[in-house]
Amino acid sequence: MKQDPSIVKTENIRYIRCENYNRPPLIKPPRHRRTNVPEFILSPEDEEIIEFAEFCRSRRERLGLDRATLATILNQMFDHITFSPIIIAHFEKGIDFPKKMWNMKHYFQQWIDTYNAVFNKPPGSESFNE
Repeated sequence: MKQDPSIVKTENIRYIRCENYNRPPLIKPPRHRRTNVPEFILSPEDEEIIEFAEFCRSRRERLGLDRATLATILNQMFDHITFSPIIIAHFEKGIDFPKKMWNMKHYFQQWIDTYNAVFNKPPGSESFNE
């Protein structure tokens, strides 16, 4: 019995629905699998890429990069994921998404937990030479 190739294993796959069309989505599926539906699949590799992006984001000022430059570098490195200066700014503000993106906020809650110390540093402790 042949298995239908359109049926994908759903273990370890997370779906994100982005309902705010005014902003670019954070995750885009590979080009050959894109549809008009604003729903995106995160693989474990994608999660590692996003963690790497957060690692870069937290060191952005020390590297002397503005948000747009960092977003451009990340977009050149990873074709199927879109990083925007707006998204990076959201990270820096503690991920305060609008209500329409509540489901993305739910996904990012684990990031908030993971990087709690990064987002809630007391004023003045961000940089060594300020």
